[in-house]
Parts: sequence; structure tokens; C-alpha cells
Amino acid sequence: MKSFKKFVAAATAAVTLAGAASANTIVDIAAGDDRFSTLVAAVSAAGLVDTLQGPGPFTVYAPLNSAFADLPEGTVDTLLKPENRGQLTNVLLYHVDDRKLTAEMIPSGSNYFKPILASERLCITKRSGGVSIADGTGDSANVIIANIQADNGVIHVIDKVLLRALAQPATKGPLKNRTPAGSASRRAIISCRADAPFVEGHHHQMAVQQFQLWPVRPVRCLKE
Repeated sequence: MKSFKKFVAAATAAVTLAGAASANTIVDIAAGDDRFSTLVAAVSAAGLVDTLQGPGPFTVYAPLNSAFADLPEGTVDTLLKPENRGQLTNVLLYHVDDRKLTAEMIPSGSNYFKPILASERLCITKRSGGVSIADGTGDSANVIIANIQADNGVIHVIDKVLLRALAQPATKGPLKNRTPAGSASRRAIISCRADAPFVEGHHHQMAVQQFQLWPVRPVRCLKE
């Protein structure tokens, strides 16, 4: 735990210094807010600082430190190890869209969005009470703060780390209490429909060049 805290502090300091002379980018905003110190450390460890300080535009669904703390013990420490950089990058790119999507621009109801990690999907639901994001496990994150404006995009603060189906982060032990992909309970949360457009972006090549882009047919999430 002490080594993790030292890593977070060092990474945050490095990112802050690197962005001192730059514009108010997504990375700069996150580095200046203690609530995102774990996220900033992860972005630094994955080598994505320069990408997310680039022109964008980007939308970042940014988990709070408390969201990372809710992951099984040892998950974050393991992901931050150099040998797990590829898996950490996948996790982070699952939280990024390559457009500027304010809350007002998200369609009402439930729709699938393709993040920069183009092999995956996010089911984003907009209701009168706010916006929620269901990940590949079927669990949902709530957008608790929307529309933090940056020079290169927008940040939506979420209360859960988004996880991919059947590709959970490495841990010291098995993940518990996760809904298996394809189970009845997951299908009850995310039920695909083929009668609505898939909301996807253009995808910045510098961010996704190492990943295979899988074709995905148009689908809609569970109808209200």
C-alpha cells in the first residue's frame, strides 16, 4: 500500500509538471484534482498522458479514487506493474470516447456507444434523473458530475471503474461477485436490440493502432 501511494504521488507530480506550460487539457484537470490521483497514476503508467493531452476531442468517463478502491484488493497494484501495461491500457481506453459528448448530446433512453477500445461497448442510459453507464459485466456506473469542460474535450465523473466482459483486470485472487457474461441476470440488465443505430466515433489512430477493430452490428440496449 505504501509503495502504491508513493507511485500515485510521483505520477501525479510528474504529470502536473509536464502539463504546467500546456493548456487546460483533460489530463491537466485530473492531475489538479486529488479525487483522480489513482486515475492519473494509471494514465501515466499506461503511457497515455501525451495522447490525452493531445488535441482530441475526447470524452473521458473518469472514475473517482473511491471507485478504484472498490475493486478487489490488489487489482490496482497489479495493473500498475510494467508487465500489465497492455491490460491497463485496455481498461483505460474503455473509459474514453473520441468525440466531445456532453450530457446534453447523449440520446435519451439506452444506446450502445463504442469507446476508443473499439472491440468493446458501453451501454449508456439517459433518463430524467441522470446518466448511467453499463459495462461488459452488466454492472452500472452513475455519472455523478457531468460536463467538466477541458480544452480538448469533456470529463464525466463516475462512481465505478468500467470493466470488460470476460477480460477482468488481473488481481492477486479471483474477482468475486461479478455477473458472468451471458448469464440470465446480465441479460436482464443489458438486452440487445437490432433496431437502433450504434453510436460510434472516428477513433484516433494513435490511441488504438495496437488494437484490432472488431465489426459490431447496430444494437440498442434494454428499452425503457
